[in-house]
Amino acid sequence: QMSERAVAQKIDQQPDVQRLLQIVRERVLCDAFARHQEAQARPTGPVLEKLALQNYQAHPQRFQQPERVHARHILIPGSATDARAQAEALRQLLLQQRASFEEMARQHSKDPGTAHKGGDLGFITRGKMVAPFEEAAFALEKPGQLSPVVETRFGFHVIELVEKRPAGLQPFDEVKAQLVQEAAGGIAMATRQEVVRPFLDAAKPHPEAIEAFSASQRQCCL
Repeated sequence: QMSERAVAQKIDQQPDVQRLLQIVRERVLCDAFARHQEAQARPTGPVLEKLALQNYQAHPQRFQQPERVHARHILIPGSATDARAQAEALRQLLLQQRASFEEMARQHSKDPGTAHKGGDLGFITRGKMVAPFEEAAFALEKPGQLSPVVETRFGFHVIELVEKRPAGLQPFDEVKAQLVQEAAGGIAMATRQEVVRPFLDAAKPHPEAIEAFSASQRQCCL
């Protein structure tokens, strides 16, 4: 390796190179020390959860959610033969409980983004879907309820309601993991700043080393 050849030629013994190596060594050790201090200061799970809850309670506006519905759907493209009739037939089978919605979606839905997930669209809010689909989805009231067959520019849909949530504050359990991570990151950053600040305040520049480094860089670029 090039570094081994440099050592063999005793380039590492040159004063300017030694000083640069010292700077690099100090930086590596400082980073290692800061990481060690972060690990030592890292609070336990219950402490982080308490901090997360305090953040949640202090900033409720951050966690406000509009009305949402969790829905699944089956899509039969409008270009398919007797597309509406196919969708109506699937809806009747579902009403007769001859198969689960997820199973039927996997077998018959032509939506490439959701068919493999049993037609699951996750939670959707108003303004995210085409109007006929949105109107039908938000008109559903009870989990498991099916919409009539809905026609959109994509084809014919059968929609199942999984869950409906009114507008309001997002439950803490849904954002807990995110807030715990934020709390841990904030503590780690504060710890690192506290550790590093005294050294930065006491640090003195080394003009000779900086100039030597700059000269070496200029030579490399020539």
